[in-house]
Amino acid sequence: MQQTFSPVRRFKKNTCGRDFVVGDLHGCFAQLRKELALRQYDPARDRLFAVGDLVDRGVESPAVLDVVRQFQIHSVRGNHEDVIVRWHRHGGKASAVRCNGGEWLLDMADDAQAVDDIVNYMAALPFAIEIETDDGLVGIVHANVPLPSWSQMIRALEQENRDGPIRRKVIWDRSRWKSRRTTGLASLRRFAAQLFPRVASAWREPGGRVDGVAAVVVGHTPMRVPKVRANVINVDTGLVYGGNLTLLRLDEIPMLLNRTARKEPALGRSKQYPAGSGV
Repeated sequence: MQQTFSPVRRFKKNTCGRDFVVGDLHGCFAQLRKELALRQYDPARDRLFAVGDLVDRGVESPAVLDVVRQFQIHSVRGNHEDVIVRWHRHGGKASAVRCNGGEWLLDMADDAQAVDDIVNYMAALPFAIEIETDDGLVGIVHANVPLPSWSQMIRALEQENRDGPIRRKVIWDRSRWKSRRTTGLASLRRFAAQLFPRVASAWREPGGRVDGVAAVVVGHTPMRVPKVRANVINVDTGLVYGGNLTLLRLDEIPMLLNRTARKEPALGRSKQYPAGSGV
């Protein structure tokens, strides 16, 4: 499982099987095993991608590396993995790990090799994944794409250091999923963009389309059901808080986007979890 860190990982089209992406697991691996068995998932031909936050809060978190190996999961880095890496490698505080639901890892302190193996895996996780599909390029990040286009974000991720603002927003930003009643700043942004067109391209509406990709799949902000906004799909359905596991097949994405564009209730009525529950 040894991998070298790269901020972006790219995958060619899967010509022999299916591609899936799963929402935030948070150590709830029994539900993943059950769902994959129902789908007759075969890692010899199928691929499983994840939006990050594989661990914390859930009781099976210590088994993360076994699960990654078993199902050959390709994950991006979530904020939970990032907090763990910062604590172990860059002088972060153990209290940050603990309040994020990472007691399971702190309890493993006597097994330094096991902790090192877990941290090494997390430190190698990319901030973004892009996958070639029959319907175009599909991107995966943990939380959001904070720039108008996928290519702009990729360039920023490849150039920044670990404290870069785009890297931070990619794993923490929830602005896309905030209630429209709380985003009155959008009107001010539109007005300012009209006055200063040269800088307009650096701004984006919180729920706007991400150019340069067919779709982007994210997690981080838990919802009762999957939610689509523009060409971004949120598959964090609060599994660790008693919600369902969302396992999306990539060839289902065009149908979801088309239904959303026609304003059909394909994904049901979304209701966000209480503030702070998705940290």
